[in-house]
Amino acid sequence: MVVRGEELMKQRTGALGLALIAFLGLWSVSGLILYTTINGRMPAQGFEPIAGLGTTASATGVSQSASLVLPREASADWWTRVQKSIRESEYQVSWQEKPLLPDVPKAWQAANRAHNFRTYFTAEGPRVVPRTATSPDWTWGLTLRAWGPEGSAKPASQAVLSTFANRVEYTRDGLTEWYVNDHKGLEQGFTLNAPPKRRQASRTSWIELDLELTGNLKANLNTSGSKVEITTPGGVSVVHYGKLEAFDASGRALPAEMELDGSQIALLVDTRDALYPVVVDPLATSAAWTAESDQGGAAFGYSVAGAGDVNGDGYSDVIVGARRF
Repeated sequence: MVVRGEELMKQRTGALGLALIAFLGLWSVSGLILYTTINGRMPAQGFEPIAGLGTTASATGVSQSASLVLPREASADWWTRVQKSIRESEYQVSWQEKPLLPDVPKAWQAANRAHNFRTYFTAEGPRVVPRTATSPDWTWGLTLRAWGPEGSAKPASQAVLSTFANRVEYTRDGLTEWYVNDHKGLEQGFTLNAPPKRRQASRTSWIELDLELTGNLKANLNTSGSKVEITTPGGVSVVHYGKLEAFDASGRALPAEMELDGSQIALLVDTRDALYPVVVDPLATSAAWTAESDQGGAAFGYSVAGAGDVNGDGYSDVIVGARRF
């Protein structure tokens, strides 16, 4: 496997990063630096407070009584984009010299606070562990073993790994396997550049992607065949792997199914009349949420109500009452 992008990652300080460092350091000049570093010129006029923000920084500390002061040319839309960039930065991929996995000496990694797991991107594929555990009690991963026409898939070729922001790509002959880490979970995707070669006797329009589940967890396919529940040996659900979608270059949705045989997961897509490239796109999210009260006698769990899909992961969320809190 060839790894590229490490040197690029080390250089990804960027103008915004430098500006924010200055912003948090010496406020006497940072408002000017924060604005001019991004826009490349000095503001024509002075500074004005940004409404709704309650602090200003100084060279000696932070005052809690004033409004944040930024240049007048810094629009509210610009400030919104800066805040969004900061929120998204925690999902970005970084190089890890000492991963938590003893059999992985070095690797790219990405934490996911929203779903409380951490992903290491190894030569074989992603490995997922609990986000904050120093000695993970579970780990699971997915390795692409083969792909091609249904029933005659061929072994996947060696991959070239590259990273950018919160995205990791494994480039192989004929396809790109990619991962996006964000608040929705760890999104996995396969972009098929062209139709795979088929045997003359094969008349099926379906293709398959064969993945091997690794680690110490078990996999169970739900009754509808739409989702694989990844659980501990004791049956506690840890990860949902599902929401499988597929579409062609025109945006047309393609029929897609999942099959499970032991630790082997097959993604099946009907590519009849499809325009290439074709994208196959499942999603991994954390399993059911659990919590307990930190106050004795609060009657936590006294009432429970549905809240809909609050975090957009495709699963219903709940509101839990504590009537004596």
